[in-house]
Amino acid sequence: MNRPNSDTDPRAHLAHKVTTFRDRNGLAQSTVTNRGGPSVPTIRRIERGQPVDQATLTKLDLGLGWAPGTARAILDGHDPALPDAVTPASGITIGFLPDFEQLPRLQQERIRAAAYAAAVEKLAEVDAARAQDVHTPPNG
Repeated sequence: MNRPNSDTDPRAHLAHKVTTFRDRNGLAQSTVTNRGGPSVPTIRRIERGQPVDQATLTKLDLGLGWAPGTARAILDGHDPALPDAVTPASGITIGFLPDFEQLPRLQQERIRAAAYAAAVEKLAEVDAARAQDVHTPPNG
């Protein structure tokens, strides 16, 4: 099987970025999955330059510790800055759920997606509160 050229194919460019980032940071595909990323078979598809949907790209950003929208930006032909090192996962601990790994894969993915959506919403609230603090004069 011929691999797509990462200079001309955006999916191959994403594949190269993901593989290089994982290798540089010592991340196994299963680690990316456990951090809220897509399943291992899906990561393999990404790293082979195969198409994936937006929800998968969102999970990929989470699993790699990239800023939201990074994987999509790479596919859109941009070259966003990637972190120099792996950032901690979102802070959402899914492992506290009893027998999480024994749940059906689809249910695990739904839980991860819901946790990610909740984290994104909370981050938006925090950003809005910080912006409000910047523009509010101190009492005194």
